Amino acid sequence: MAAMVLLASLAWSNECASPLTAAELEALVQAASTAVGNDDVAGFRARYRELGKRVPCLEGPIPTKPWAEMLVLDAIVRFADGQEAGVPLGTARSIDPGVEVPPFLADVAPIAPDGGEPIAAGVELYVDGVRAERLGPLQGDHVLQRSRGGRWESVLGSSIPRSWSSESSARIPTTPADRWVIASIGPGFTWVSQKPDEPGDYLPEASGVGAGAQVSGEARFAFEQAGAFARVVLPLWIGRLSGGGLRFSPSGDLGVSRAAGPIEVELGVHVAFTPLLEGGKNKERLDLLPALGARWVGDAGDAGLTVGAWLDSVRVVGRGGWSIEAGESRIRVGAEVGAHTRGFEQQLPARVRPLHQTTFEAGLSVGMVVP
Repeated sequence: MAAMVLLASLAWSNECASPLTAAELEALVQAASTAVGNDDVAGFRARYRELGKRVPCLEGPIPTKPWAEMLVLDAIVRFADGQEAGVPLGTARSIDPGVEVPPFLADVAPIAPDGGEPIAAGVELYVDGVRAERLGPLQGDHVLQRSRGGRWESVLGSSIPRSWSSESSARIPTTPADRWVIASIGPGFTWVSQKPDEPGDYLPEASGVGAGAQVSGEARFAFEQAGAFARVVLPLWIGRLSGGGLRFSPSGDLGVSRAAGPIEVELGVHVAFTPLLEGGKNKERLDLLPALGARWVGDAGDAGLTVGAWLDSVRVVGRGGWSIEAGESRIRVGAEVGAHTRGFEQQLPARVRPLHQTTFEAGLSVGMVVP
């Protein structure tokens, strides 16, 4: 509901014929309460959406008592639908400890907002009607307000609007999005060099440069501070270590993450298919490497670094991008650069010969981001 309400709030922000008063807010909450009492879920959601449309018309901090009551009604509807009710219940109790809660919600553990990082000096930010000194990762719906020079900006949603933290040097702390999906395509090239470890060995040196295109994707999901991520790159290169033709060398990452402010630390496994010339034939070798990385996801930019290593195989991948708004999604232009060094052994007549290989890849991408 959060994304839908936030979009509705932004769409309504320039259509305020009159301010949202305390009396109107209380009337909306009463109408929502009547709908819940009549088991009219559609009626409740209609009142909730109406409140989201009117929130941008606030001319001061939202009154905490009626807003807490609306959050309790949301918790009741979620509980009846078998959904998580602890988030709206925790927000309601944090802003109005005396708010009335029905007995059947007594055993629901409220999830209260985290303290988070200090807000920069000069930024006057209100969360659910209360002046905020610190801001952590947000869950569920909140009334978010900023006051600048006597002018109020207000939205109902689960994240600080991007413009609020990019229009001023006094930045509001941001945290990685709780859901972030990328799909993109772009050109790239690869360079591979394969050499024997012993000079003058029977094995010939081999190298190749390939150009082509790659399709890539990334998905990230956060649950409070912890999360999970998956990335995949599907390149199709023109050129091999020996002879012409096409080479398909996909790679990817899978693992878990932990948020530390605006940075997510990643722990997972890196999977890569890499080229190998053996017995005059082009082959693909599978590498599975434990990997450690970090990813920053900001209002418009993102950057990350992953390092995977196991025995004599090491792979380093850096990536970054910049995105601009395009309706409900964003258009992202990005780049990815990777280097991989590894050792191999090939069976020759009478003995095994060691060799070493270095791979460098780089690519650009244009795609869509669904936050």
